Amino acid sequence: MKAKFWLLIGLGGALLVGATAIGLLALSAPQRPSAPAHVYDDPAELTFEIVPYLQADHLIQAWSPMAGYLSLQLGRPVHIKIASSLESLPTDLQQYHYSLAFGSSYNYVVAHHLVGYLPLVSDSIPTYGVIIVRKDSPLPSGEDASGLRGKRVAINSRGTAIYLAARAYALTHGGLSLESDAQIQVLGNLDAVTQAVLSGSSDAGVSYQPYLNTVPPATLAQLRVLFETARYPSPPIMVDPNLSPGLLAKLNHALTDPDTFEQRQAVLPPLGWTGLLHLDDKDFDSMRQLVRELALPL
Repeated sequence: MKAKFWLLIGLGGALLVGATAIGLLALSAPQRPSAPAHVYDDPAELTFEIVPYLQADHLIQAWSPMAGYLSLQLGRPVHIKIASSLESLPTDLQQYHYSLAFGSSYNYVVAHHLVGYLPLVSDSIPTYGVIIVRKDSPLPSGEDASGLRGKRVAINSRGTAIYLAARAYALTHGGLSLESDAQIQVLGNLDAVTQAVLSGSSDAGVSYQPYLNTVPPATLAQLRVLFETARYPSPPIMVDPNLSPGLLAKLNHALTDPDTFEQRQAVLPPLGWTGLLHLDDKDFDSMRQLVRELALPL
């Protein structure tokens, strides 16, 4: 019995010594640094960059009510910044990390790829491109886009979703490449495109809905739609994913909560929007497919 007792004491002592040694080794071993906690951005003032799809004064007039509304909801100023071009938005966001941005669906998929920006909301009506002409244009309306061959076609930018959609439509419904089979005139904004068509300096122009909803009725009466492209998600208001959770919650409350519905609806008419639709990244997979079809870089 004594032999067994001393054996148990010996085993217990050995285990105690072993555990002590392991503890000392653990203390003396170099400690791996833990991953730093994610630091969120909670700016006192927000910058909202918007692509120049309209003339500057028209753009400020259209977006100031939304910026004012968000300022009240967030309890901090929201300043509008107009991007230098329709193509520069993704690289601007990569460099400056503006809190909010508005650009085409193509802008969004590139900005998401580069910096991880996420969509918040868009107009509730999907965007579709339209080819517009003067009402007295000899070009026939219909699905056939082959009449654009050799014509002067005004666009606001080569980097917008509506022009990509028009390129795809012309290829499948007319067998022509707008880039090589038409005379593309890059004019910088949709107002200029409309004026070029009305003046006759362009035979046709690439525009889109809901922009045409904001055109004065007298101007609209002088235009005719040749054809419409496929539908794609409307240009989104996108957000820096590194904003603090509390600030993101306030943004979502302002733009999607039923309690703020009437207030936000009041700021949409200048934009030509009918309502706000909450979006997820997967909603832009159709735009990514179009980018692949046209062999464009992300």
